Amino acid sequence: MSKPEAYPGLASSAYHAIDLNQLKSKSNSLQLPILGATFSIPKLLNKSNTLGTSTSSTSVLNNGDISFEQNNEFGHLNVTLGASSIFGSWHHQGKDYRLTTDKSGSWLVELPSGHMIQDS
Repeated sequence: MSKPEAYPGLASSAYHAIDLNQLKSKSNSLQLPILGATFSIPKLLNKSNTLGTSTSSTSVLNNGDISFEQNNEFGHLNVTLGASSIFGSWHHQGKDYRLTTDKSGSWLVELPSGHMIQDS
């Protein structure tokens, strides 16, 4: 599997494939491919909710994509989900990640500490 074109020059260990088939299930959850991080895909639209240690805000965009932001024990996730794509960011324990989709697939990309990515 090739790496996403948007993030050249990172070590191979920075790229984690995301299985988008999980979004088609009725579980309403998004499990990221590392640390067992799981986020609930909210069902309530254009609402802000607080449940225990988790908070979320959700909206449906004009094109039908779902955009949501959520904080829980796995950190802060801000993501937009399309029919076959995912884009966004995740912050967990001082590390930053990007969620992206291109022709090679969908990815969770671990950014370097300084966010400086050098061309290879």
